[in-house]
Amino acid sequence: MEKQNLIHLAAMQNLKHMSIAIHAELSESPALPISPHDYVPFHNLETLMLDVSHLEHATSCLTVLEPQTLLRFRLAAPMWQDETALERCFKVLAKQRRLREISVCVSARAPGFIFAAGQRIPTCTMSTHTIAKLFSLPDIQILSLSAGDRAQFETDLGDTGIRAMASAWPRLRSLTIVQGPPPPRGVQLPAAHTTMGSLLALRDGCPDLSGLSISLDTTTFDHAILQAAVFAGVGGTALRKLNIGARSTPVSNHTFAAQVLHGLFPNLHSIHDGESVAWDQQSSDWQEVGAILRKLTQTPPLDPVDDSDGGFSDISSEEALEL
Repeated sequence: MEKQNLIHLAAMQNLKHMSIAIHAELSESPALPISPHDYVPFHNLETLMLDVSHLEHATSCLTVLEPQTLLRFRLAAPMWQDETALERCFKVLAKQRRLREISVCVSARAPGFIFAAGQRIPTCTMSTHTIAKLFSLPDIQILSLSAGDRAQFETDLGDTGIRAMASAWPRLRSLTIVQGPPPPRGVQLPAAHTTMGSLLALRDGCPDLSGLSISLDTTTFDHAILQAAVFAGVGGTALRKLNIGARSTPVSNHTFAAQVLHGLFPNLHSIHDGESVAWDQQSSDWQEVGAILRKLTQTPPLDPVDDSDGGFSDISSEEALEL
């Protein structure tokens, strides 16, 4: 985009939604040579969608915005070689205190990366430390961190990071963490760092969460998870759809996993692992879990127990375990 055109857009007081593709060299970053005394650029902008060739272009665009402006920010960017570029972008983005939706999609078209036939596609990193730069934003309701077009990103985000996220964003309604598409058959991806403990943290910290896409390591179930599944309480009722990511581990006990999920999220009725290699290999572990879960959610509740004889009157409904 010509810099003069960007200046013209910045001066439009009624502009609320803007989508821009900036595919240029770093030397052509779209900085706005505007004096603060002239006008406030993009004064009423609520939605900004950027498709950039370098993360620095996105940072430059965000820098010219007044704080308290954006409600929605969506970024498409190629894989970065240095995560500090993403960290700088998130630091500037964190000044937009009204933000409710953030979407970052990583693509494989990265400067400096060469994709030879049969060559393993390189990855970039998105660490918990970098993601945490956004935790100061108080009203995030939708977060999507994804990779497509053969891209992959690695992250150390685990249960501790998800707990911090749930604490920072109690109004979260949708969370997507997809590190990339499924690999070719026979290629093993590193397992996710998120476990059922992450689901427990999201259930307790984000009561409005209704959509979740995440990879899960289900090799172990600690005591806290089992206790939470048995004594379900009143949380987790909003979640109805769970997408399982490609970094998920196989499930050894389908029935047990379904019962735990049903205990944590009583209204969860749909599990899809289209992003998981387990979906089309070895008869799909998660598909079996989903089938059992649907039976559990379709089972009508038991009739109230006549406790006129005082048999179980001291046990509350929250303490009942459905087997």
